[in-house]
Amino acid sequence: MCVSLLRLPKISSQFSYFFDENVYVYLQIVVRLSKGLGISVVDRTPEELVYILFRDVAIEYVQENEEQTLRADVRSLQVRLCFFLRHCFCC
Repeated sequence: MCVSLLRLPKISSQFSYFFDENVYVYLQIVVRLSKGLGISVVDRTPEELVYILFRDVAIEYVQENEEQTLRADVRSLQVRLCFFLRHCFCC
């Protein structure tokens, strides 16, 4: 059985909005998860089947007039397949 510790990430965000008389709109939203984001897939038992960890995540949304941009950056990705490890001596 694989055990994962739940850690709440530090979330930093930035929000900017500008509007002038020329109807120019600029909106920027930035979210950074410095510790990362972990996703665990479990079965009905519940036993963990797969654990995916995205480290140092940054998501940025920008709207400039009619144009929209979404960007996501991940520094590293770790995948642990726990259903294979269930039958070994280490788990």
